[in-house]
Amino acid sequence: METLVRLLEDLYSKSVSAVRVDRELTEWFKATVRVRQGCNLSPYLFNLLLEAMMKETLKETDAGVDISCQRVNNLRFADDIDLIAESPEQLQKLTVKINNSPKHFGLKINVNKTKTTAIGRKHTDLPIDLVNEELE
Repeated sequence: METLVRLLEDLYSKSVSAVRVDRELTEWFKATVRVRQGCNLSPYLFNLLLEAMMKETLKETDAGVDISCQRVNNLRFADDIDLIAESPEQLQKLTVKINNSPKHFGLKINVNKTKTTAIGRKHTDLPIDLVNEELE
């Protein structure tokens, strides 16, 4: 595994780019992003990283709902994560765990794009805080 990681780091660390403007290429420059957008490996690398992050972060939690005898506390599609809990308190704990984990993995949650939704028979306020800011 370490060899694969070193190969990928080497591949990305030596990347250079240029921009085409009016059919002319700019000067070549060193790429400073970690994973190139449009690279065939990018979605696979992101999914591997996200899976490792979620597995490590949620391994010791009982939050979530039971569906067919299976505990479910999150659904993911691409870079969207839906956290699922039975109570606002459980959801707050999951939110804090998820928010603290990405820093270790080099990821960051966008507070402005993060929302909450309550599903049930009656209206429930869902005061969830993320980085001292109540989510919409």
